[in-house]
Amino acid sequence: MESILNLMKCRRTIRDFSDRPVSDRLLVKILEAASVAPSGAGIQGTHVLVLDDPALRKKVRQICERGERDWVESQPETVRDKILKLPGFFQLGNTWILF
Repeated sequence: MESILNLMKCRRTIRDFSDRPVSDRLLVKILEAASVAPSGAGIQGTHVLVLDDPALRKKVRQICERGERDWVESQPETVRDKILKLPGFFQLGNTWILF
């Protein structure tokens, strides 16, 4: 139990990535970890895309960001104002793109 707690304490978020390719073996391990990660209410509602084409990654990111903006704009003004104050909202929010 202590080792799990230590792992949880040293976890960090990475937002700056290199362009070095990831081996298929490591990618499988990453996807396995993602598939068993906890989720809100245990719904496991996360979708993961593995894209190795930079042009396709860019297009998917643009589509996701546009969808988030459209969703925010459709919310009542009081909700929209709170959402827009969240740091980095127009990044990818809850949309995960693994590359």
